[in-house]
Amino acid sequence: MGYLMFENQFLSMNLKIVLPFLYNFYQKLHNSLFEIVQQSTPFTPSKGGQSYIPLWRGTKGVDNRIKLIHFLSKLCNSLCRYSYRTTIFLLGLCFWACAKPRPTYTGVEAILIPGIEKDDIQVDSFYIDNAPVTVAAFRKFVQATNFKTEAEKFGDAGVFLIEEKVWELVKGANWEYPMGTNQSKAEDVHPVTQVSWNDAVAYCQWAGKRLPTKLEWELAATNGATTNTQYPWGNDIKNGKEYNANVWQGIFPHVNKVEDGYQYTSPIGIYGATPIGLYDMAGNVWEWTSDWHLPKGINLAAFVPDSTSQKILKGGSFLCEPNWCHGYTYFGQTTNTVETSLFHIGFRCVGEI
Repeated sequence: MGYLMFENQFLSMNLKIVLPFLYNFYQKLHNSLFEIVQQSTPFTPSKGGQSYIPLWRGTKGVDNRIKLIHFLSKLCNSLCRYSYRTTIFLLGLCFWACAKPRPTYTGVEAILIPGIEKDDIQVDSFYIDNAPVTVAAFRKFVQATNFKTEAEKFGDAGVFLIEEKVWELVKGANWEYPMGTNQSKAEDVHPVTQVSWNDAVAYCQWAGKRLPTKLEWELAATNGATTNTQYPWGNDIKNGKEYNANVWQGIFPHVNKVEDGYQYTSPIGIYGATPIGLYDMAGNVWEWTSDWHLPKGINLAAFVPDSTSQKILKGGSFLCEPNWCHGYTYFGQTTNTVETSLFHIGFRCVGEI
């Protein structure tokens, strides 16, 4: 009992010394947060009329957190002489309040990307879906049209076997069972995979949309040409211990630490949105574009596609690791034939103005 009383007195004395410093820190943080909000300029509104502000989606949540920080700072300072346990608990709440919330994916939404005209590049304005097509959305398409994907017609699809470190055509692998029918069913909120370019085009046509061109995709990934960082959010794949995208976390193909808990695809939007409100523009799954990959020395006017010709994909995937494949930069890309279905390839749609 005597030891506990001494511990209480010791901690209380130290908290009395530390808390005034913390109070000043929170006061400065309080003012800084308001300055950030006031200086942030909303980006172009989406089709639904929402506008996006850097760091936070809207300011209401920011104001509430600032008020909470301010209140808890004063409360901690007042209560330190009475209960160190209460103070420690309140300090924990303060640090939680300081944490930057990530925007949450709530459903598909069309984001307006203004066109550009620069040098010999011209891209008209267009709408792009804020997320890749999900398993649930693709299921609606299949149920409405009785569509059969090419993987279902072939009876197999490509899967990278992580333990064996090889690609293999797995019998029964398709959009519902990306790893094969003896593995788990794809979750509704994950991006659909095992869809070929032809499958993706069929879905887009059914939805009254189309696939983006390579330039359109890159324009969206650079936040409407307003940023020049290698990723839509900046130049770092991690924010402290927190990943900004679903990528290979280790040395491919030997070690994947899976620090974020996702070895394969992840739910749409859990890594947050880009400044203009797009989800999963880097990592998770590669995304088909409408552009052909042109052989060296051949221009588009002279190009005649055949069965070996390939389409460009953008965005990288959960298999990408910089020493092997740094595809999740905005300029990264890969290619594949139009009938190919793989467990790390999906797509998103765009629409005309």
